Amino acid sequence: MDTHTTYCSHCQKDVSFIVTSSSRPGGQANLPEGGQLVCLDFGRSCDGNICPLSGLPPVVMGVRLVMSGKEGTEKMESVHGVCESCGFPTELAVINERQGVCQVCGSTNRLVLLELDDGSYVAASATEP
Repeated sequence: MDTHTTYCSHCQKDVSFIVTSSSRPGGQANLPEGGQLVCLDFGRSCDGNICPLSGLPPVVMGVRLVMSGKEGTEKMESVHGVCESCGFPTELAVINERQGVCQVCGSTNRLVLLELDDGSYVAASATEP
């Protein structure tokens, strides 16, 4: 996938993005759709109501970045937790202070971050409605 650059009016800077590959005809039903815009500069500053690149809530771009398997320019934090969808104890990629993505099944979970004595965090989660 080629990396492209465009201006983000929310960040007020140039950002890098990719477009995911489209699925081939006759593929399995569980293949991702492809042809989706994925901002590689998604991060904590993406806190508006609508992403100017996608026209969707910023959480969508965060989920797309996690699901793409690509590294963003800002390291995405992860916390330990149990996914409410698949039930596995796993790392949940933190999209924002309220949402995370399961690294096993890819589902979005609501997070409650609990700080431990050593300064690290663990997540209590629930599936998004």
